[in-house]
Parts: sequence; C-alpha cells; structure tokens
Amino acid sequence: MAGSEVERGEAGLALVTGGSGGIGAAVATALAERGFPVAVHYHRQGERAESVAAAIRAAGGAAWPVGGELADGGEAEALFAEIDGLGPPLAVVVHCAGTIADCRVERLSEEAWDSVVASNLTSAWQVVRRAGRRMVRQRDGHILLVSSIGGVQGRFGQANYAAAKAGEIGLAKAAAREFGGRNVRVNAVIPGFLETPMTATVPARAKEAARAQNCLGRFSTVAEVARAIAFIATLRDVSGQLFNLDSRIL
Repeated sequence: MAGSEVERGEAGLALVTGGSGGIGAAVATALAERGFPVAVHYHRQGERAESVAAAIRAAGGAAWPVGGELADGGEAEALFAEIDGLGPPLAVVVHCAGTIADCRVERLSEEAWDSVVASNLTSAWQVVRRAGRRMVRQRDGHILLVSSIGGVQGRFGQANYAAAKAGEIGLAKAAAREFGGRNVRVNAVIPGFLETPMTATVPARAKEAARAQNCLGRFSTVAEVARAIAFIATLRDVSGQLFNLDSRIL
C-alpha cells in the first residue's frame, strides 16, 4: 500500500459513506493508498463493502465495513459510535451515499421525493452534524460532500435529486462557516458523469447529451475522480468551496 502513514499510526481514520458503491469504493481505495485507515460504509450491500475492505487489507492497508441507514438518526448515531471504537480519530469524511428516482416533476410522487431527499440530503446532514462534533472537539478534520452538477444546473426529470444536491452544497458552505474557527474544513465536490451502478439505468441519449456538453468530449473515469477527491481530502487550508471535477462548464 502506497504511503507508510498507516504503519506509523499517524493517519487518522477516513469514513467513506456509500463505500460499497462505484465511486465510494474507488474513493475508499484512493484514501487507503494515501495512508488512511478507512471505514467503508454501506446501507444494504454489506458483502460489497466487505469486499472493498478486504481488497484494501490485502494491499497492506487497514479497513473495516460499517453499516447503517444514515438518514435515520438512531442508526447514524450507532454507526458513529462504532467508528469511535475503531481506534484512530476521525480525520476525513467523504459522503458519497445517495440514490436517484428520476421522474418529471409534475408526476413525481411524495415517496420518490422523500426517499431521494432523505438518502442524499438528510443523510449528509446526519453525517455532518456527528462528524462535526468530533472534529470540533479535536480541532481538526475535513468533511467532503459529493454533490452533482444537477445541484447547480438542474436536470430534466431529476427535481428531487437536483434539490437534494443543491442542498448539500448549501450545507457544506454553512457548516464551513460554523466549523472553520475550530480548524474543521467542509467542502463539496462535483465528480461529473461517471459510469457507475447508479448511472447504469440512465438512457443512452442522456449520456450522449452529457458527453456533448463536456469540453473534452469524454467522461472522467471513476478512478481518476477518486484520486482527485482523495487529494482534496488532504488539503488543510481550504474550506467552504465547491470543487468541480466535471468538464461540463457550470
């Protein structure tokens, strides 16, 4: 495993929510390569999270799968209690967890609205408030919320998702102001369109439309974006910002 920080015990813990998903798994791996022991969060896909953690351990790193429904306050509290028991102080959180349920706004059901806002935005708030408490006490830490270009531009058929992702950006900026005096950084990241399990159901015409808007005419890879997010996570003097990794111009 690249980086000897785990061996020296100098790296604090990194929590990656949605670590069983495509981008989350890649981010967990990239952080491990930078020397962080990693808590790989999952909601339903425990076997996949264990597979990600096992691969990190096989490469010489330290990783643990941790499960819970982050939009639920009780489960979120239990998850962070479990994280406290892992040993290293919480240094980095990358919030990747979320879902989509696309539908035109006039046909969007209350259930689809509530579930997408809960899985993306409410979960982010539950994570920020609990990670923030711990990081404020230790006067150090970095929280990164993975948002979407839809949260800035809006997307046809994604009113629920766009609203939730816009909310994540606002949450990051507000928390950055509140936590900054205690050396806790909070930023948001737009990864761009990526070929992941969550985007597998996106129609081909929508993918091609996104590609046509891309200045480079191509999408970034999951691994490339994960490396960029892991690098941003190490920044100590930047907070309250929106990092756009998408070559579609905002």
